[in-house]
Amino acid sequence: MAVENGPSQSERTTPVLRPIAIALDRPSSSAARLPTSPHRADPTLSPQPPAPLDLAKFAPNVVPGRTGSVLSRGLILKSDYRFVAHSSSSSAHHRQHSSAAGGSGASDYHEGTDSTPVGLHLSGATNLREGGLGVWGVAQPTRTGIRSLLSLLQCRRGRGGTEGQEVAWFVTREEPILYIGGSPHVLRESSRPTQTYSISDRAENLEEIEARLKADVVREAARYGGLVLVHDETREGDILPSWVSADEVLTAKELFSNIRQEGYNVHYYRTPVGRDQSPSDGYLDTYTSLLASIPTSTSLVFNCGAGVVRSTFAMSVALIVRRKQLLDQGHADPYEAAVREGGYTPHEAPNQGAVKVLKAQSEQEARDKSLLRLMHILHNCLPANSQAAVLTLLSSRSMLLENLRSALLGSYDLVLSLLSCLDDGLSAKKVVDTVIDHCSAMVNLRESILEHRVRYASLALVDAHTAASKRQSAVAALERYTFLIAFAAYTADTAAPSMPRETFSVWLQRRPEVAKMISRVRKAGHFSIFSPVNDLSAIAKSEAGQLTLESARGINGASSQIVGEEWAQQIIRNRSGIILRSGTLLKEDQWLMSAEGQHQVVRGAINFRRVPDTLLYGLSQPTEDGIRRVLEAVQKDLKPGARIVWIGVREEPLCNINGVPYVLRQQSISLRNVRSYSGISSTRLELLEDRLKSDVLAELDTFDDRILVATEREDGSVAPLWEPIEQKSSVKTLREAMDTVGNDACAGPFRFIRVPITAEKFPEFSDLREIIEVVTELDMHESAIIVNDQLGRGRTTRTLVIIKLLQDWFRSGGKISAPRSERPSYTVINNLLRVVKNGFEVKNAVDAAITACGEPFDLLDAIEDARQKAEDAEGEERERWLARGLRDLRGYFFLHLFMAFLNESRPETWRELGQSANYEEFVKQRPVFHTIEKELDKAGIDALVPIKQQIATGTAFDDEIAEFVSQRRGRILSAFTLLKSDFFSGLQKMSLPERVDGAPNFRRVPLSVAGSEATRTPGPHSRPGTPKPLGKSATVSTSTGISGPSVYGLGMPTVDGLRNALHRMGAETIPILWQSLREEPVLYISGRPHVLRLYDQPLENVVTTGVTTATVEAMEAELKQDLLKERDKTGGKVLLHDEIEENGSFTVTAMWEDVQPEDILTPREVFAIMQQEGLKVDYDRLPVTDEQAPIPGIFSRIEQRVSSALSGRDKQHVGCAWNCQMGRGRTTTGMVTSALAYRILFNKQAIFGLSASIIDAPDHGSHWDGREAEPLLNGEYRLVLQLVGVLQHGKLAKRLTDRAIDDMEAVQNLRTAIYSFKLRVEAADEGSKKREKLFEQALNYLYRYATLIVFANFLLDKTSHTSTDSDGSDTETDGEESGSRTRPAFPSFEQYLRERSEIKKILSRRTLE
Repeated sequence: MAVENGPSQSERTTPVLRPIAIALDRPSSSAARLPTSPHRADPTLSPQPPAPLDLAKFAPNVVPGRTGSVLSRGLILKSDYRFVAHSSSSSAHHRQHSSAAGGSGASDYHEGTDSTPVGLHLSGATNLREGGLGVWGVAQPTRTGIRSLLSLLQCRRGRGGTEGQEVAWFVTREEPILYIGGSPHVLRESSRPTQTYSISDRAENLEEIEARLKADVVREAARYGGLVLVHDETREGDILPSWVSADEVLTAKELFSNIRQEGYNVHYYRTPVGRDQSPSDGYLDTYTSLLASIPTSTSLVFNCGAGVVRSTFAMSVALIVRRKQLLDQGHADPYEAAVREGGYTPHEAPNQGAVKVLKAQSEQEARDKSLLRLMHILHNCLPANSQAAVLTLLSSRSMLLENLRSALLGSYDLVLSLLSCLDDGLSAKKVVDTVIDHCSAMVNLRESILEHRVRYASLALVDAHTAASKRQSAVAALERYTFLIAFAAYTADTAAPSMPRETFSVWLQRRPEVAKMISRVRKAGHFSIFSPVNDLSAIAKSEAGQLTLESARGINGASSQIVGEEWAQQIIRNRSGIILRSGTLLKEDQWLMSAEGQHQVVRGAINFRRVPDTLLYGLSQPTEDGIRRVLEAVQKDLKPGARIVWIGVREEPLCNINGVPYVLRQQSISLRNVRSYSGISSTRLELLEDRLKSDVLAELDTFDDRILVATEREDGSVAPLWEPIEQKSSVKTLREAMDTVGNDACAGPFRFIRVPITAEKFPEFSDLREIIEVVTELDMHESAIIVNDQLGRGRTTRTLVIIKLLQDWFRSGGKISAPRSERPSYTVINNLLRVVKNGFEVKNAVDAAITACGEPFDLLDAIEDARQKAEDAEGEERERWLARGLRDLRGYFFLHLFMAFLNESRPETWRELGQSANYEEFVKQRPVFHTIEKELDKAGIDALVPIKQQIATGTAFDDEIAEFVSQRRGRILSAFTLLKSDFFSGLQKMSLPERVDGAPNFRRVPLSVAGSEATRTPGPHSRPGTPKPLGKSATVSTSTGISGPSVYGLGMPTVDGLRNALHRMGAETIPILWQSLREEPVLYISGRPHVLRLYDQPLENVVTTGVTTATVEAMEAELKQDLLKERDKTGGKVLLHDEIEENGSFTVTAMWEDVQPEDILTPREVFAIMQQEGLKVDYDRLPVTDEQAPIPGIFSRIEQRVSSALSGRDKQHVGCAWNCQMGRGRTTTGMVTSALAYRILFNKQAIFGLSASIIDAPDHGSHWDGREAEPLLNGEYRLVLQLVGVLQHGKLAKRLTDRAIDDMEAVQNLRTAIYSFKLRVEAADEGSKKREKLFEQALNYLYRYATLIVFANFLLDKTSHTSTDSDGSDTETDGEESGSRTRPAFPSFEQYLRERSEIKKILSRRTLE
């Protein structure tokens, strides 16, 4: 049996769908005759009873033949509840099974008794329990169970008509539920019947899906005599088909509505929560807003599938909010005793001795309880054959036992780091722990982390697959726990929960250090997040004799051979400060190993230097004497009284002790920065340092004015050291040290600023904003800027480069002024330079700044050094150097982005730049930047090779041509780029009925449904409104007499071909909307189109997904200028390339061609010529990446253009033309999109007629095939079926899309292309690069198909919205009126997708199933 979040699939028998035989008793010929009834009718007058349906025969074909909008092929309805006899198992045993699963969410089928561990039994309401304060949790109940629980809560209206007790019921299921005959059933995939079928996390969408699922069930039941096929799970884990009467089918919302009408005072809320859903997704905001509006006198009930994890988490959230409500109403804290445990106020403790005795007794009692609880958990989690060995191990390893106990109490290093970032973290944790303990009847959310961690350790060497699922469960449990603590801190920080100032999501955004700390749980790929139980290899081995000192050292952090170090271990382990806590140390902030060979001019300030010809300085973290000496040296370069600004970019908490800086480190990784505070703001960081100072002073009182610190030995190891402190004033925060020394040493104004930047990363948007604001406030000619990080290398140098770019740019009057760079470039950098304004001037400026600031760390030298070391290394060392090189290359990339931002900024004054410039908006508004950056995500060592590539295989270039190409210096036509002809052999599809010279693959299709029907050659099985049989070409006739707008498609035409095509379209009298979908820069040279390509990839498109129209056309204008300049230098000739076919393969050849300046044109200039010739063509550029779906913004522009053209009075005489390079994929997609826009928005009557003709499955029979013979050719991929189920008009949207695809299939049928790629993927070798490339292509085509369905649904939604707004009915409205009335009210396609996260989630799934 399975429970919610139950055992993984490897721990249980794989469910098998077994057909059930239905035995029908019939009298046989050998059986004795029954007595004859005296009232038997005459057989000639009354027929025999009809034979029952042979359901056993039908059952195997029902699931694969389903065609519902939601209940589609391959989906089943699984019984979500099963009555089980009362069990005598103890609550502990029940709890063991329920908490074992913790967070996997594998199944919502649940075994168990209709009881709670506290002894309350309600039929139909499994796992019922109360958490206190009127908060309850339960599994998904039956209808009877709901009524029973509501009656228990006195919710029913009394006999005298008095209103019952109000109850708010929250259903947290994220999968569709239906109540059939009073029992809940859930939608599942037949191949994964015990796994949650999560398709949406929006309540309104989920309820709409359930309404359509109900309609599907009712329709199916009508075909089988009122019965519907469902599936039950047996005790053995098999899934058996079963027939059930569908006389009463209700959604959850309808069921609760009916129950309320019966007199129960219950309010129903749907708050779906997915297994992999993070609380940051917003459902905690939903909980908070709902709970804050509900009176504290109202009972709260939460249910999930099995009533274990999600319901417990929701109960915990409700208790936290309700506690805050009670406190704000002036009531006593319901958890006061637990929250104040261990603390006594002065008036409660008459003498200090009594306080110590009581505290010691309380701590000992708590320790004893925790140890007993730990033993219980180990007993339940470990295999019986290893328990004795583990207990023997623990008795001899006190440190391991203590670490396990700390984890049991939730004292993970990550949690403790989180507490240090919160204003009152310890109190928040106490509240959460108390709440969790109150809700622990089914699962203890805190202890489940350790349970899963121990289970992983016990299975790691036995069953790796199951162990991995346990690790994931532990990660999920830790994430829930940290979120609860953060949420508790949020509620404490919110003045009035009934009207919160800000949502939890906004609060997290305002506290980036908290959000990033929590996000580390999900992103971490190692076990450090579970410290202090990050290493349980001792348990994994299960035998004490196999343990090594190394495993213990992994937990304890250092060897235990030296007595002094043993004492140090005790001190570090027992630290109890907020920041300086258990497992942390203060390490002297000097890296002796890293400092060797470094240039040091000023004592106490490693790597101090001045950027030449500037007042910019950089250094490492200095001592207090070093600060003073640095300021003295800087003032010698300044005028008297000049300002000095010191920018500290350290992100780690620091404390100065006796004039020396010490940094907070974790003991287990003392040579690495603490990543817990990544993204922290300067204000929060200085607050942490204040707390760190308080912890240090407290420890001084304990150890007689001494503090245990750590220093680095010459060999790089870390050793403990006692540091005596004579005066407490010798302990300072970094702010205190800098302000004290700076103000004393400076004759003029001094200011210290913190801009925390994560080590080895480029500054965040907010960091750059602060740097810009600081720099623009200063006089660059008189004021000095000093920057420091830990070593004075990476972060310091990158910050200095940014500041120098700012100063150089403003010094040159807002223009780029830098000498030509001779430093190397890289492919990803050149790709970026082509899409930014003045790209190569941008690179010149960046390279100049890097060179000027290159001592002691030159970013370009670091990239080259990493590449060389990666080439010389192998294995992990090679990967480490490769990662370092790619990290620095990414930093180089972002420096170019920043310089490009400055280049496009136009502030009136220097100060205005600091106040108004928004680098973040600049980047986010240009998605092409992200596309180019993504090239580095999967890049190999080739990305680190400077652009000096060898000639690619398949090119016929001689040395002269190669040398010429390498010396190109244009902005767009740069080194190692070329212009290749867009025409090649085999471009024209020979089966097309129409030919236009110079316009390859020209074809036309009427936009209307009737028109396309009339121009098609139907197959033998075609019928109106159904797809034409695949494999039959749609023959377009030019003499059908069908009137109305048409859509045209073709490849990239020549100038003459464009003119011929427009004449063929009738552009002399008919307006033609022409959309070019080329993303690549194109030039017309002597009447032929040529495209920009990379020298080493001449047959591949340059991908710049997200590039804007303005950008690509600006690139073409720049490309034209580059070519004209090149022509002038070569005596009127230009170097062009073409491809020829030889023996089945293509070879690129070079040729010199005489060209006149007027023969070089951009596409827009060519279309302007057509307009001058009197042809009515409206040209637009809509850049789309080849073999990918258009981005949402392109869909919106397509809709706007088509709607604008067809909204005119003479909309029957309009043409819509599309082209890409070959006139195949992108062009066909454009044609389909325009057909959808026209048919849905302007041809509604035909569309609704088409929707009525959708074929339902035939009546029951022994075999039903229909269109299921080739389901994948019909586009019925799992991703598509899920999408259809989520979309409100999903089935019709797919139907319309398929019809448009079939109508436009003359060159390519999208569904056939997907299937073809899928077959090629399966035929390729597993793990090969060819297979990976084919898989990506197939996935891109499938994504294109799915996006078209979403777009069709968007248009259908818009149409419904328009009709409703017009007259309150779904009647057809005029297209012009429709467009004018709905455009302001209905969201754009981009906004439409942003509001529907379930669509994005489905589209992101990488599967071809």
